[in-house]
Amino acid sequence: MKKVRNQVEAFKLPELPSYREVWEEVNGPKLPADVLLVEIDDLLRTRPPLENIANMSDKALGWIGRFKAVIETWDSTKAVWVVIDGNLQSQYYKDQAYHAMLSLLNQARASLRLRAAGTAFVIDGKKPHDYFQALRKTIEAATSEVFFVDQFLDAEFAGRYLDLVPTGVKIRLLGDRYVNKLAPAVAMFVAQTGASVAIRRAEIHERYLFVDGARCVTSGASFKDGAKYTPTHVIELPDLFDELWKKYNGMWAAANVIR
Repeated sequence: MKKVRNQVEAFKLPELPSYREVWEEVNGPKLPADVLLVEIDDLLRTRPPLENIANMSDKALGWIGRFKAVIETWDSTKAVWVVIDGNLQSQYYKDQAYHAMLSLLNQARASLRLRAAGTAFVIDGKKPHDYFQALRKTIEAATSEVFFVDQFLDAEFAGRYLDLVPTGVKIRLLGDRYVNKLAPAVAMFVAQTGASVAIRRAEIHERYLFVDGARCVTSGASFKDGAKYTPTHVIELPDLFDELWKKYNGMWAAANVIR
């Protein structure tokens, strides 16, 4: 009996890979939730009207392609565009298909917000106070340094956000277009508070806030205009922090010194 048991124990099936391992082997690793959230927010913000989609304009086809890629990356079991594609050009079902696409994007956004680590806010248009509150909590949590990256940093930005930075926390501002308006406002702030504020200029297009060399938050709009007119987001990017921190510190080192 013991010999039979040993033979049975010796004959073991190899351990099968998990579903996630098989999925990643075929499709590559899934993107982080925070990265997908940014893409979904942009899809909702730039969605073409139904007439353009029904006519399959070049712009609409590009948007539909992005929609398919995002939904498949989020959850391949939700890949329902075989039905949607046909219905979009149907006189009777195009409205239903269009609303199904928007509903699916909103479902994905809600699901990803539950999964995203750290800060994740999607703010409706014409709600700048909600946007301000989302950023305020991140800025006030700083203990050593805040580093803003935004080509539109100006005097309005300085008046709105610099007072939120805790006393003793260093401030770095990497701007572009309006540093000539930013610099005088910062000079007055420094004269009154004694804060340590450095400004440099470089050609940049994204908006990031780095906190304590350990966290990175991206904004879908310039910090001074967030949610003033259109929907936007404030999302922490823990999975991309190392790459972004290295990139923008390199840009800072090479940038023109303003103060």
